[in-house]
Amino acid sequence: MRKMLVFAMILSLVASAMAFDLGAEKAAKPEMHYVSSTPSQVRQGGDTILDAVVIALPYNGAGTTTGFMDDYDEECPYTGSTSADVVYTFTPDADASINIDLLGSAYDTKLYVYDVNLALVACNDDFHPDYTSKLENLAVAAGMQYFVIIDGYGGADGDYVIDIAEFEPCVVECPAGAQLEGE
Repeated sequence: MRKMLVFAMILSLVASAMAFDLGAEKAAKPEMHYVSSTPSQVRQGGDTILDAVVIALPYNGAGTTTGFMDDYDEECPYTGSTSADVVYTFTPDADASINIDLLGSAYDTKLYVYDVNLALVACNDDFHPDYTSKLENLAVAAGMQYFVIIDGYGGADGDYVIDIAEFEPCVVECPAGAQLEGE
């Protein structure tokens, strides 16, 4: 019986040692698949003003409002939206005029800007024919914090793109010798 017990112990030790690769080669690491980290994924807007994502101007990004809360609504010209919204914040270094454009977003957007006191500065619902929003020639003051809220109309939410750039006025120059027609 004693021989049988010793044999069983030796057999269990050999079996457990065989379960491990004791060879000189290291086991290959498992293959990993990473989602590319684009600026739009890294810079997704925050859920509220308290966790707004800080951006610098000019800014171009993308994200989604899907899965976020409905925290804000403004009349521009309609209220009563139950759409999810996200928030960005910026503080310009100099006085400027900017455009904030959501052209290319995949749903009916609303866009508004609050100042540091949470007073409404500007709002737009349907600038473009596809019901996406744009604020054009928005004056911002140096050192003043602003909050950009990307919202939706009538419960709409989804993927958005955002482009904030300096406003460039359209200047039409009359050719030499032309006369004003008073139109």
